[in-house]
Amino acid sequence: MTGARTRPPSTLVLLHGWPGSIHEFLHLIGPLTDPGAHGGSPLDAFDVIIPEKFRTWSDCGGDVERVFSKDWLLTNLMFYWAPNSIASAANLYAELGSLGPGLLSTPVPVPTGVAAFPREVAVGRAPRSWVERRYNLRRYTEMPRGGHFAAVEQPELFLEDVRAFFRALR
Repeated sequence: MTGARTRPPSTLVLLHGWPGSIHEFLHLIGPLTDPGAHGGSPLDAFDVIIPEKFRTWSDCGGDVERVFSKDWLLTNLMFYWAPNSIASAANLYAELGSLGPGLLSTPVPVPTGVAAFPREVAVGRAPRSWVERRYNLRRYTEMPRGGHFAAVEQPELFLEDVRAFFRALR
């Protein structure tokens, strides 16, 4: 692949779990962050990437409407489509790919709580022992259900865990 920068794939994979490999990252990130330079438009990303993420990043068992209403999905998608902001939203993934490994090992002293939802693509995949080594972990809750969009998928579980975390800090 000409012009691709060589970086360890673990930086992106450990932080977010998507793309699942450096190969997938290199093929998707350019069209998402600068679709015009890759023969596409922001609408391409809207039509393909965003709807698919609700299915694969949620705890829906493959049926996205089991968790999200059509109204909610369309409203959420409009936040990307109407202002033509999918490219800037996807830029986060490009930025994560440029982080050095030292940044990922720097201790974080701020009191931290983790709600580990089983279908989360980021923290839900990180073992508690990894989180404890870097963060000032005060609460770690393994949730029975939920995914990346936990606040929408499981609002009661999410809210109770946030409340319990802050209650303990009083």
